[in-house]
Amino acid sequence: QAQYRLWGDRAFHLAVVAQPRFQSYREDDSPALEGMDARRMTAEAGLQLTRRLGPWTYQLRGVTDLLGRHDGQEASAELNYRFGGRRLSVSPGAGVEWASDAFVDYYYGVRPGEARPGRPAYAGKAAWSPYLAVVGRVRFAGNWGLFAYLRHSWLDDSISDSPIVDRGTTYSGIL
Repeated sequence: QAQYRLWGDRAFHLAVVAQPRFQSYREDDSPALEGMDARRMTAEAGLQLTRRLGPWTYQLRGVTDLLGRHDGQEASAELNYRFGGRRLSVSPGAGVEWASDAFVDYYYGVRPGEARPGRPAYAGKAAWSPYLAVVGRVRFAGNWGLFAYLRHSWLDDSISDSPIVDRGTTYSGIL
């Protein structure tokens, strides 16, 4: 994600954000997707409001599709608590992510022409998915360091009920 601070300081600010969405698939990724049209990566942009109060950080973020792939939006609210100091820190947090019906339908829906025996047509609806996350940071010399982010999400029924989804949780991470 890239961001540019529009207003504020480190403790309270509003930023414009841009990010790629790598989420995609092709029918040859799995036999379960045979006959499905490809779902493509896209670029998204929006706003992020961050408030820091001591070790607490609260963040609101909303983005929309820029390339007309899913034509939807995604928004999140997250609360973190930071343990540690300047050189080494760990920040556990919790949040909820909302995805619009257009977003859910694009990535998890099954269009009528894609329906097959065992894979009925499915129209996705807006979804609220809670998650837990942890961020770890180690700072080296100057501005260099290592950053890790791990997240466990519980998928809303609007996503997990899709015939192309086989579980109700996801794990993700960044290093």
